Parts: sequence; structure tokens; C-alpha cells
Amino acid sequence: MQNINEPNAAEAATGYKRPPVEHQFPKGKSANPSGRRKGQRNLATVLTEVLAQTVKVKHGNKSEVMTKGEACIKIIMSKAHNGDHRAVEALTTLTEKIGRLEERPKDALNNFEFMLVPGVAETREEWEEMVRNRPVSPSWDTPPKKHTLYEWMQAI
Repeated sequence: MQNINEPNAAEAATGYKRPPVEHQFPKGKSANPSGRRKGQRNLATVLTEVLAQTVKVKHGNKSEVMTKGEACIKIIMSKAHNGDHRAVEALTTLTEKIGRLEERPKDALNNFEFMLVPGVAETREEWEEMVRNRPVSPSWDTPPKKHTLYEWMQAI
């Protein structure tokens, strides 16, 4: 015989994250029966697989086998080299994203190749001269001076 002050097993197991037995899912029944199927791939997996597929690319008389990802990058590089502004933006975005994902070696900071963009500089020396002569931006160490409303109205 059970003592009135002692809870039975079903009542003892109730509380935070412990629903009563009659409200628990039966064994073998899923909480979300119409949920994601096992083995279903997401977009990143599909994109990785497609970019890893190989294609045959023709260069004049020669044909070269490369991945679709390499072919896309070579096309974007070629268009950017010819002055296509959208390709330059796409290439810049792509390199920024890759740069955030990969760790660069510390000695690689001064050991790099670069591409001259038409209309900016014709030679490396010209580009370096432009960089040396560009105006210096203000230091971020010192905050800008705060103006009062009166000073701001006087400036207008």
C-alpha cells in the first residue's frame, strides 16, 4: 500500500524538461514526423560537389581538364583583366571571402603578385608612386573634435 505523502513514479518524474508520462512521445515515434529526411543535402554541399566536377576547357588548339571552380575563376580573372568592372568587383569579393577563410603565412605580406587594372596605373612603379603620393587619412587614435550645436550652426 502506498503512503499518501509519497508521490508515485509518474508524478516524481514530472517537472522542468520532464513532462508527465501521458504527454511524452511513445517509443519509436518522432517529434517531427514530416521533418528533414536523412541524407538530404544542403546548398553548400551541392555547390561544393558541382564546383569539384571536372570539365574540358579549350584554349585555341589545346584542351585542358580542370574543375568547374577553376574554370569559373579563370573566366572571372580574364574578364577583370580586360576591364570588366563587374568582374573586378566579383573578384574582389571572392578574394576577400577567401582571405577571411584562410590563414596567410606571416612572411607572405611582402611576397605577392598583383594585377594592374586598366585606367588606374600602367606599371608597378606608377602604382607605387600613386600610393606614396595619396593624401594621408586622419589617425583614428585621436577622436574627432566634438562641436556644440552653436559651433555647428556658425559653420553653416
